[in-house]
Amino acid sequence: MTKDVWRGLVAGLLAGAILAALGFVDVGSGNQLVRVAGWLGLAGTGTARWNGFLLLLVLGGLFGVLFGIIQSLLRGRTQLTLGWSLVEGLIVGLLFWVIIWLFAGILINHQQLGFGEFLYSFVPLLLYGLLLGSIFFQRAPSKS
Repeated sequence: MTKDVWRGLVAGLLAGAILAALGFVDVGSGNQLVRVAGWLGLAGTGTARWNGFLLLLVLGGLFGVLFGIIQSLLRGRTQLTLGWSLVEGLIVGLLFWVIIWLFAGILINHQQLGFGEFLYSFVPLLLYGLLLGSIFFQRAPSKS
């Protein structure tokens, strides 16, 4: 179980780092990361980009650990395949969106739920889930 959790942590950190790097590529100077910091109400500071970057790493690692725990619980019942790993990664990405953005962002920090804000949060977190599932599957030991 600890190997799956460790692999999930590493996969989550890598997926969070890739998502944070895409924040610099997509908008330019990391302005997308200000939105990430706004999910938890940290966007009003001068270091909002760094806060967003660190949040993606920390939360990516935490949800990676959750993914690793799920994988270790399901390992006895099913064999690890790329398809199931991607589906479970999408589910964890959806949980990431519901818990962090929907719950913390809207209910606690009273952010607006517009279509643009929905797309700027939902699509990257689904991408995070796909990256998480893919990286976890690639780091799994092969059965050859």
